[in-house]
Amino acid sequence: MSSAHDGRRSLDITRSRPFTVIIREKIYMKTKVLKLIVICMLAGLCAGLTLTTAYAQNAADQAPQLLIKIRDINQLMSDIEKLTPPDQGPAASQQIAMLRGMLQGTDWIDPGRSIVAGMVTGGPETRWIVMIPFLTANPNFQMAYGAIAGEDYYMTAFPPQPGFVLGPGVKEILLNASAAATASDLVVEAAASEFLTVAGPKFAAAIQNRAASQAASGGQTVMNAQETQAMLDNFLATFKQVKTLRLGLDLSDTFFTLQLDIDALPDTFLAGLLTDQGDNTRLAGYQTESPFRFRTRSYNVSGMMQLMGSGLGQVYRQMGLDFEELAEMTKSFTGEMAGGMQLAPSGTVYEMVYVFQPGVDGRAFIADVYLPWFERYNRQMAAFVAQQSGQPLATIYERTADSTVAGTKVIGVKTNFAAMVPPGAENTPLLTDGQQIFETRLAAVGDLMLITSDDARMEKLVATVRGLQDAPAQGPMARFDMDLGTFMADLRNMMPPGTAPPTWPNDLGRVTMQAEMHNGNLATRTRFNIDDLSKLSAVFSAMAAQQTGTTPAATAEAAVTSPPAAADTPTPQEQPAYWYDQGGLQSAYGAYTAATRSYRKAVELAPRYADAHFQLGVAYGELRQFEAAIQAMTRAIDLEAGQGAYYYGRGRVYLLADEEEQAMRDFMEAGFRGHPDALAYLKDAGVVLE
Repeated sequence: MSSAHDGRRSLDITRSRPFTVIIREKIYMKTKVLKLIVICMLAGLCAGLTLTTAYAQNAADQAPQLLIKIRDINQLMSDIEKLTPPDQGPAASQQIAMLRGMLQGTDWIDPGRSIVAGMVTGGPETRWIVMIPFLTANPNFQMAYGAIAGEDYYMTAFPPQPGFVLGPGVKEILLNASAAATASDLVVEAAASEFLTVAGPKFAAAIQNRAASQAASGGQTVMNAQETQAMLDNFLATFKQVKTLRLGLDLSDTFFTLQLDIDALPDTFLAGLLTDQGDNTRLAGYQTESPFRFRTRSYNVSGMMQLMGSGLGQVYRQMGLDFEELAEMTKSFTGEMAGGMQLAPSGTVYEMVYVFQPGVDGRAFIADVYLPWFERYNRQMAAFVAQQSGQPLATIYERTADSTVAGTKVIGVKTNFAAMVPPGAENTPLLTDGQQIFETRLAAVGDLMLITSDDARMEKLVATVRGLQDAPAQGPMARFDMDLGTFMADLRNMMPPGTAPPTWPNDLGRVTMQAEMHNGNLATRTRFNIDDLSKLSAVFSAMAAQQTGTTPAATAEAAVTSPPAAADTPTPQEQPAYWYDQGGLQSAYGAYTAATRSYRKAVELAPRYADAHFQLGVAYGELRQFEAAIQAMTRAIDLEAGQGAYYYGRGRVYLLADEEEQAMRDFMEAGFRGHPDALAYLKDAGVVLE
């Protein structure tokens, strides 16, 4: 089946659901529109800039330097509302009511197309043009804001400017942007090189004014005026290689995802950097169980150091980090690396593996290049800290005894840094006399450089890497993930003696960041679990309230640490079947967001309720949250692997996500279990099961 507005395919799993999916228009009566527009346009986009706003009756017909796209604004605002702290609920409701009145309601806005706002700057004039697609005309809105009416859209200047003239070029850009699919609920897109032509002088003036003000007040500055100007010039020159900069925000019941994309101008240095080299991976078989983990495939790491140095080199050079030197040194590496880290009572434990370029002598590199650089950096950093603090530092770098581990020579280094801790916390387990100590062990094994925190870890790592084989490049270009639960537990263990640590949630998940580079494009996605953010927010609110002695502290802490009182007789709301039926009813009427909440409640009450997991996956699939859908359906399969409907449903999700190979595997598995829809699909595809 398809939506009445967007033509997207639906899951259409009618034989595996308790209710028939009804074709519906996803129009949500929750009015939260103008609030987001105002925040994004006036606060988010123009932060730090002082732009003179003027509106002309005859606007120049030029491409907008900034675009905002808001996909299905009612759903987005509904998701944002869920993140509003309970104690701010009444205020939020009042704002929503006010915004509803300003917009003359929201049920007339088409959720199948994006609301788009474009910022056009020409000479001294800066203006916003807002395009709002509608399902039904709203004459009251048009009259109130002096909007120009199209066949199924309004366009207006922002703030409202009755009688403004809209050029055909701007109109076409906004209409095309509204109809185009977007990967996030909210996207801010800047034509970076064009925008800097206008905004660059304003950036320069703001930075110079700040530096001059700080110098006049007698405050310490890291750089003088000439160095500041050189850094700014280099930064702007680098940024002008960016064709498009795209920031996005995506919300669901489960995940909060941040998007950062960069499209480089063709034939620039940046475009050459943002290209997948497609080399084999050397570390595909290496895994670490550390709560902090990172991994990259091969890329031009030396070029990336050059790029960073051109924009920020002046700042970091003051702290002993010379990017030109780094760029030269990293020519010895392919850019592929992996490793992990954990905070422990005995100190920071870590392991890292770096891949050398072919022909590099790893042992000679460590002895003749890396160690001299490492010592210089630490001593320069110490001098910088001493200069800024006015306090001399003790020895911060020293060689420790070398060793032989698993037949491999291991070089030892120790660094001591003054720890920045609150008074009375100087003797925490990780500190000795106010010093934070890092033990480092280095070794070269073939074409790999290994760095660990101790010889025991080095021994295991040497044994692991000796068994690694080259493999075809796979997975994202870079990935970082952090286990929040373990991190919070480690922080609790680091609290000074006698300190009452907060009660951290023990069921936190992971924060992940992935990056891809392809043909001059960088795409990154950072994802948080919304439940984790809510739990942490409650803890921090409780801590803040305790410090100020306010009443909400007890309430917030109780919400995190105290389980609900058990009732003698379970109410219907305490039964998983109740929430399962609620989810089915909500799905039948197309309220899939509400259905996910109900099914999640069912599986919270009954974690082994396989069909509830599956129906949760179906609801996520209808919302096109494919990753969450696959995760839920996979859990159902883990619990009841014999259900052909589960494989068929997951196959449909894979198909919608354009993962046809995975989809076919599930369809065949469902077919082997006799699922009729799977058999029909395979027959149409010309697949005959033996």
